[in-house]
Amino acid sequence: MKALQYLEEKCATILLENGADPNAHNNQNETPLHFALSLKKTSLAEKLLSLNADIEARTTRGYTPLLLAIEQNRQQMVETLIQNKANIHAVDQKGRTALMFALEQKSKHVVEMLLQSGIDVSAADNFGQMALAYAIASGDTNLKELILQYMKVESKHPENINPVFGRHNIFVCMWC
Repeated sequence: MKALQYLEEKCATILLENGADPNAHNNQNETPLHFALSLKKTSLAEKLLSLNADIEARTTRGYTPLLLAIEQNRQQMVETLIQNKANIHAVDQKGRTALMFALEQKSKHVVEMLLQSGIDVSAADNFGQMALAYAIASGDTNLKELILQYMKVESKHPENINPVFGRHNIFVCMWC
């Protein structure tokens, strides 16, 4: 872990090749894979994946390597993680999905990748917000339209709660 923290990729690689645990973690539950992603060490992240690093390891904030890569807008690494069967439906402690992270980053490519991979656009975070709310908050009309293409909005809630935003429709009107 220390070798990764100090950007010593070669040292970390040697340690891994000689039996260091690719799934070791610190007190924040960050693994070498999390560190490699944070430090933008793509080749080391790929090496860790080849050594069966836990692709679903969660930090204390609930971040998987995929969520971290999306938050950092690392498109190539996101693609690599998805190809390695990372769970696209993982959520952090706030209930935010990979799609919500991608919308916050305004990453159309990652949003499209996740949608094509079958991510649930109707999942809500812990505050009842769905992907469309994140798309609208991003201010990117193209992202909003993209999410709308994948949504199947049912009729409104009997108490006039909007199924997309989890709020009364009057508040939804103020957002749009």
